[in-house]
Amino acid sequence: MSEPQTHLGRTAVITGAGRGIGHAVAVKLAQRGARVALVDLTPPEEAAARLPGNALAITADVSTEAGWAHIGQRVKASSVAPTSWSTTPVPIPRLPSRISTTRNGAKRGVELGFALLQRREFVPGMRKKKWGRFVNVSSNSIGTNLPGLCHYMAAKMGVIGLVRALANEVGQDGITVNAIVPAITNTPVPAKSPRT
Repeated sequence: MSEPQTHLGRTAVITGAGRGIGHAVAVKLAQRGARVALVDLTPPEEAAARLPGNALAITADVSTEAGWAHIGQRVKASSVAPTSWSTTPVPIPRLPSRISTTRNGAKRGVELGFALLQRREFVPGMRKKKWGRFVNVSSNSIGTNLPGLCHYMAAKMGVIGLVRALANEVGQDGITVNAIVPAITNTPVPAKSPRT
């Protein structure tokens, strides 16, 4: 049975879209008629080629200002302005004694920095249209007792705080901001992650 075309005329910008949850979201939105921009640190051209319609593949580091500037330029150069958003979790469990400040800082940069940088790139256009959707991915790991997830849980709690703050700022402009909290999902990264 074909998907209802609920997203015709919309563009969905999806980070972490080369695989896992992000790619699944991209596939579903493309099937529903959205023009999809797949963003990933690893070139997502192959993933984009598997989608229906004219998907846009963008290689970028979402923890940096330069990465977001590149995403914004590529998307704004396309025919439809962005109106939807998603990010995907990247769980890398570590015992606290094994967490490096570099890894921890990079993780927080990806999870928390994107929420601030995405606003600068896309909120002005959304405000002009009086419509927009940001959907960020947190994790229900924040309520579990799994060991080795200190930096991951901290980052995902930060996502919830930033989502609430951004919603307060842009809600009056017709823009919604939400976080979803999936459980551990059968994707390549959790399958390879240590559990002790």
